[in-house]
Amino acid sequence: MRKASNGIEESSYRWIKKKVIAFVNTQGGKILIGIDDEGTVVGLTNSANDLESISSMLRDGIRPEVLVTWFGVFILGNP
Repeated sequence: MRKASNGIEESSYRWIKKKVIAFVNTQGGKILIGIDDEGTVVGLTNSANDLESISSMLRDGIRPEVLVTWFGVFILGNP
């Protein structure tokens, strides 16, 4: 799989973009980043950088522009 310069897989960017567009065309929704398919918290390696990269991808890749609101949850514990 190809990865962007920050290490996030390009397929993840496409998946997020597709979901955001679907939410814009319906009643909205939530995307949980840092949670695997089984619901396990896996976190992000560099959350600030990862979220900025995703924000940039959405800002540059969706027209007309969409409003995306981020909420961060920090979980303390063993990695």
